[in-house]
Amino acid sequence: ANSMRISIAWSRVLPYGFSNNVSREAIQFYNNVIDEMIAQGIEPFITMFHFDLPQKLEELGGWSNPMIVDWFVDYARVLFQNFGDR
Repeated sequence: ANSMRISIAWSRVLPYGFSNNVSREAIQFYNNVIDEMIAQGIEPFITMFHFDLPQKLEELGGWSNPMIVDWFVDYARVLFQNFGDR
């Protein structure tokens, strides 16, 4: 295969759901995965959300809370800042 879809777990990158607490271990893990895929000639296609909303956000109403839009934008920003160069 020359491409592959992988999911990035919001709850792994932002364990408490918010961008003020980024897991550096998760960022390094996904950097390693993406870099290895590229080194092997496989283009990564990233899924940003796949049924893994952080528990804290679920407790705040999850997808029914209008603030979810802002939370998702913050999460997307973290991903693009860390992985957007590839």
